[in-house]
Amino acid sequence: METKHPEARAWLNVDLEAVRHNYRCLKQAAGDAVLRPVIKANAYGLGAEKIAAVLREEGAETFCVAEYREAESLLHTGAKLQMLGHFLDFELGKAVSNGVILGVSDIASAEKINAEAEKQGVIAECHFKMDTGMGRIGTLAAHAPDVIRYVKKLPNIDLTGIYSHFPMAYKEDSAQAYSEKQIARFKRVLNVLERNGITFKNIHFGNSDAFTSYEEIRQTPFNGLRPGLALYGVTSPAVKAFGLKNAVTLHSRLAGFKVLPGGSTVGYNCTCKLKKDTLVGIVSLGYADGLPLQLSNNAEFLFRGRLCPVLGRISMDYTAISLDGFLTDEIQTGEVVTCIGTDGGNEVTWEDVAERCGTHVYTLLTSVGPRVVRNYI
Repeated sequence: METKHPEARAWLNVDLEAVRHNYRCLKQAAGDAVLRPVIKANAYGLGAEKIAAVLREEGAETFCVAEYREAESLLHTGAKLQMLGHFLDFELGKAVSNGVILGVSDIASAEKINAEAEKQGVIAECHFKMDTGMGRIGTLAAHAPDVIRYVKKLPNIDLTGIYSHFPMAYKEDSAQAYSEKQIARFKRVLNVLERNGITFKNIHFGNSDAFTSYEEIRQTPFNGLRPGLALYGVTSPAVKAFGLKNAVTLHSRLAGFKVLPGGSTVGYNCTCKLKKDTLVGIVSLGYADGLPLQLSNNAEFLFRGRLCPVLGRISMDYTAISLDGFLTDEIQTGEVVTCIGTDGGNEVTWEDVAERCGTHVYTLLTSVGPRVVRNYI
């Protein structure tokens, strides 16, 4: 897509039409299940308010966040807001007064919510957080029925939902076996509760990976899904499964360039020694902007459609690349360098970069620093 480059040293292009397309694709795949988009961590660093506005236009009625401040910043959207994690005591009063859906993770948290709601003279809507195998927040599945029966008796809590989370929702070998056991645990708890006359309006278990890997969590008894990363089309399994589009690319500019003679070193600690005379370009992006140090001598950027290797160690503010094959009088400072994205017939993907760093795309997106302008298309 042609777009005007902002007056910035570095920027993320966020294609809102691609986000819109992806939401529609996911909604179609979800069938009768309701999408509850996860836009915590400022929509993974892409700008929660902009993303929320687009998703509201597409019909999203509930957004999931991690903490109260994230919910507070989205109150103006008119959407329901759910805190997926555990509240802290200083967040509770405002969360209850603003109608944020809170997670009940145990009896202690339920009693705190009930007491605060009673003090305010309101009924607090809550979802029960069950630990089916994540090993983090929530009541273990084996104890969940007893805790839920207790919480159901608290007068100022309306327990409208139940949810859990996968630690590795991939469709491969041991991960698949583990996830299937989690699904079975969840269903057993629901069956036990149903025999006791306890049911839930909202039952959700599927993050982006699970959405992609397990059709079962899109079907009864589950009726909700929590897509996050899939909204941006940056992982190949989701892209292939649902026809999603990449919505995010990372760009910078050429701050300078010069020919260094063979034998010269580039960057801190002299980790790169040039074998021949080389035209070296300096890109206005460094680790302070979220570029992982693991890409030092281990990545390629795109300049004028060509793949240009990173030379040496990435600095706080700059990264050196080889412009071998270009002539000094052919290029200019300020020209665009595509760090993650497509240029000409070549592409550097978020997954490519994550694999080189031994991490995942979530880390890359949420690490992009505040100096990098978010440019909305």
